[in-house]
Amino acid sequence: MVPYAPSMSRLALKMQELPLDPRIATLGPIPDRAVQHGEVFTRDWVVGLILDLAGYDAERDLATLTAVEPACGTGAFLGPMTGRLSRSCRSHGRPLADAADALRAFDLLPRNVEASRRVVETVLIDDGWSVDDATAAAVVWVQRGDYLLDGRDGSDVRTCRSIG
Repeated sequence: MVPYAPSMSRLALKMQELPLDPRIATLGPIPDRAVQHGEVFTRDWVVGLILDLAGYDAERDLATLTAVEPACGTGAFLGPMTGRLSRSCRSHGRPLADAADALRAFDLLPRNVEASRRVVETVLIDDGWSVDDATAAAVVWVQRGDYLLDGRDGSDVRTCRSIG
């Protein structure tokens, strides 16, 4: 146990007592390009947990909601979100077009926007949607821009959850 330091909260002290997950030792170094742009890479199991905690579940009719990924990077959240949205459309008998407003993802870097669009397309095509539908969804759902600074007042998107 770490001795008490006046500036440390009880929560911080408690967190120091938690055992470290052995998988941490297997994590590689942060890529230089990530450090350059301040990107954060989220592990798949963490993404799944966050989506579960946010209630972003394929059993819900996700096409009636809007989830926002404000900084999508290369699609760590976007891939699983697309998969859940696709399964939700299928289970509720909806065409993919019904989900046109169900997902919004943004990134500043053109290479990330393109990578994320490819992730969306791949997930949707693998789930049996047509190439045309998958491409159209990817273009609508993934945009280049700064979610916080591009003057969005919220009136253009009925946000259910901001995830990512």
